[in-house]
Amino acid sequence: MTVLIFAAIVALVWLILASRIRRLEEQAERDAKARDGESEIVAGLLRRVWELEKGQAARQPVVTETAPVVETPIITPEPLPVPPEPMPVASEPLPAVEEEPQHVTPPPLPVFAQQSAPQPEPPRATWQDQLRTSMGGPEWEAVVGGSWLNKVGVLVLVIGVALLLGYEFTRVGPGGRVGIGMAAGLTMLIGGALLERRAGYAIFARGLVGGGWAAIYFTTYAMHALPAAKVIDNPYVASALLLAVASAMIVHSLRYKSQTVSGLAYFIAFATLALSESTPFSVLALLPLAGSLLFLAYRFDWHKMAVFGLFATYATVASRPDVGAPLSTTQALFGSYWLLFEAFDLMSLRRRGAGWRVESLILPGNALGFLALSLVKWHRAAPAHLYLALAAGAGLYLASALLRVRLRPPSGFAEATATVARMAAGSYEGPITLAAALATAAIFRGAHGEWINLGLLIEGEVLFLTGFRFRQTYLRGLAGAAFVGSVGKIFIADQWAGHTITLAARHWAETTPVTLLAALTFYCNRLFRVAEGAVYTWTAAGLVTLVIGSEAPEQYLSAVWLVFAAVLFECGIRTREAEFRYQSYVVGLLGTGTSFLIKGVGVWKG
Repeated sequence: MTVLIFAAIVALVWLILASRIRRLEEQAERDAKARDGESEIVAGLLRRVWELEKGQAARQPVVTETAPVVETPIITPEPLPVPPEPMPVASEPLPAVEEEPQHVTPPPLPVFAQQSAPQPEPPRATWQDQLRTSMGGPEWEAVVGGSWLNKVGVLVLVIGVALLLGYEFTRVGPGGRVGIGMAAGLTMLIGGALLERRAGYAIFARGLVGGGWAAIYFTTYAMHALPAAKVIDNPYVASALLLAVASAMIVHSLRYKSQTVSGLAYFIAFATLALSESTPFSVLALLPLAGSLLFLAYRFDWHKMAVFGLFATYATVASRPDVGAPLSTTQALFGSYWLLFEAFDLMSLRRRGAGWRVESLILPGNALGFLALSLVKWHRAAPAHLYLALAAGAGLYLASALLRVRLRPPSGFAEATATVARMAAGSYEGPITLAAALATAAIFRGAHGEWINLGLLIEGEVLFLTGFRFRQTYLRGLAGAAFVGSVGKIFIADQWAGHTITLAARHWAETTPVTLLAALTFYCNRLFRVAEGAVYTWTAAGLVTLVIGSEAPEQYLSAVWLVFAAVLFECGIRTREAEFRYQSYVVGLLGTGTSFLIKGVGVWKG
């Protein structure tokens, strides 16, 4: 009974909308005829004005016929001899011929150009006029009634078909439900195709075509996924049928080449899958749907539809509850989604220009959806191995960055191009930043203690050497961020922990080996003579000073610092770099002050 009431409501709404749309179309036709009649009247008036102006210009004296008389050698300052054959028109009209060109009035301007007063400033367009212009010219009522309400009605009808397929009937089996769904979809599809041939029904018909394909797609999906309409047990056969429907949708969309028709079909298909029962097959059904959408988007440069498909796919998956599928299966499915949209983004790189575009949202949107879904699943299924997911994500985006360097090399951008504009154009900076961030998160998640510092140091040095080799300042900036994380952890957390290790029969602070290795690495980086080289030497000097302060005996602490200050001063003299001398001054002052402090403490104790 509920289904019949719902069907009656849907039919009533559909009839109201159809009558309203028909009245709007008739009104639009009458307005078009009235505009055509007014255009004919204006055109007739313009023709009459043109003929009058043309006749008036023809009655004006022609100046060019008397021009040769003015230039004749008869006009001279000396008296002219009597010509043998006097010309009757050359004696009297000469003065008039000379003055006539000075007083020739130009032909009158057209009637619409004769303005006795300045025209007032045209009124500014209101927001309703601007909205009508952006909609392509039709009236606001036609846009709402003929386009938007049409799509809403089709969406309601397709959702009704989806609910009808899942409803438990007492006298209709699964085959009957599938037959009803297929009949509804084919009726909409064939009716839209036939109705489109009639003038004035294009928008209405295309809405039916999109809704028909969506109903057929969902019915095919329900043949295996919904228990109330399940007639196919083999998942491979069901997947093949679903892929065949998606392929037919592609072929039919190629005929229209309309982003509106295709977008409506895909929107309704995504909506029906999101509202259907949660099963593993419902998530798997998104693969052929998203793949066909991306094929059309790449074929016709429909970037808005590609972005819509990205968010619709991940939103549909996120709306489904976790049904307890294995981690490997779920992650493989998420990886397939990521690979689809990443491949589309890579294939579209050569078509892009610098700056932000709609397709610039694909990379961050794909990363957000893929990483969020994957990390949530790993946190639920294997929280102890979450670092493996982070490391795998870092590897994926490292591969993406290498491919982007190949497809869109940095040399293809102007030197003045900002980093943000390069990221928006699909350059390597976005993926390499994601790879570095994920690698850092994997190090913090999977390592402990000083191994975290060592991992960050290795990551930073790899980025630094790569940036120096390929002359990329951005990579050296990422390396600096990794170094800051490693050194900051040493100074802020590890130095005060008090953990020790035994090495060469002596107890050392746990931070000492990695700290000395970091200082040596920074001094080596100074040899490359990069712009930020002074920062590395100052950091290295601070690390060595910290190690001396924690490892040297108290009675020798001042002497060891003074020796280190002397070494720094000698390096400054030999390399002629002022930074080493300044560092020696600072360390020397520290050693001298410490000696006075230790001596004062000893005197006080004595």
